[in-house]
Amino acid sequence: MHVDAAYGGGAVLCEQGRLALNGIELADSVTVDPHKWFFQPYEIGCILVRNHEWMSGTFRMTPEYLKDLESSAEEINFYDYGIQLTRGFRALKFYMSVKAFGLASFRIAVQHGLQMAEWAEQRLRQSQHWEIISPANLAVLNFRYNPQDRDLDEEALNTLNQHISACIIEENVAMLATTVLRGKKVLRMCLINPRILESELEETILQLEAYAQTYLL
Repeated sequence: MHVDAAYGGGAVLCEQGRLALNGIELADSVTVDPHKWFFQPYEIGCILVRNHEWMSGTFRMTPEYLKDLESSAEEINFYDYGIQLTRGFRALKFYMSVKAFGLASFRIAVQHGLQMAEWAEQRLRQSQHWEIISPANLAVLNFRYNPQDRDLDEEALNTLNQHISACIIEENVAMLATTVLRGKKVLRMCLINPRILESELEETILQLEAYAQTYLL
C-alpha cells in the first residue's frame, strides 16, 4: 500500500497532524515533498519505504564498468535506489535545515499552519457572505463567496469566485487559486507560511470581499 503524502505528510510532526494522519504508519511506502511543509527549495523529493530491498531490487544495476563501485553492506550509494546514476546531494539542504533550526522549529511551524487555517474558517463563518465548502484540514480550507442577500445561480457563483481569485492574484495580494469541489468553483486557501499572522488573514478576507462587492455592483 502506497500513500501519497506529498503535501500533508509534514503534518505528522505535531500531535494534531499525527491524529489526522492516523493509519499512515501501515503504509508500505510514503512520498513526501519537503519543498512544501518542510519549507525547502524545489528539486527535493522523498520516498520512505518499509523495506529498502524493494528499492535496490528495482533500480540496482551492476554492469562491468560499475563493478569497482559496488556498495559494501555498510555503504549506501543512492544510485541503487532510483533511476539516476549521477545525481546531486539534494538532501543536504534539508539535513542542514534540520541541523540549523532543530526539528522543534518545524513542529511549531506546522502547528501554526493548522491553527491559522482554523482561525480563517471561524472568521469566514461569522459572515453571511461566505460559504465553507470543506472545513480546515491539514491547513487547507475551501470556501466561496455566496452572499445570502443575492439570488445567484451556480454558474454566476462560479464566475464570481473565479473573478475574485483572478483579482487577488493579479494584484499580488495573495496566492489564492481555485478548485472545483462537488461541482462548485471554490477558493482554496493553503496556510503553510510559518510567518502568516491573523491580521494578514483578516486583510486578505476583507480584500476578497471588496473584489466581490465591486463585481456585483
